[in-house]
Amino acid sequence: MLDTGFDYSARDQVMPHPYYGSQYWVGVVSPAANTIDEVRHLLDEAHRFAARKHANRSARGTRDGSVLDATPRVSAAPPEG
Repeated sequence: MLDTGFDYSARDQVMPHPYYGSQYWVGVVSPAANTIDEVRHLLDEAHRFAARKHANRSARGTRDGSVLDATPRVSAAPPEG
């Protein structure tokens, strides 16, 4: 667990995730009135980022983000036999 100085038993408080905080994950124990608007905003922001990332990868025509090689391939005729 990362030592962030946060009390991970505190309720209704946005804080870095204890294990994935370094990857920009957050956590909330029992979200309620104090954090619900912030949580909704963070979820909306994360969704828009993921959708934009997906659209960029789709535009490149690959699933994993690798670049397609547009070089035409010439195949030799099969050996006669």
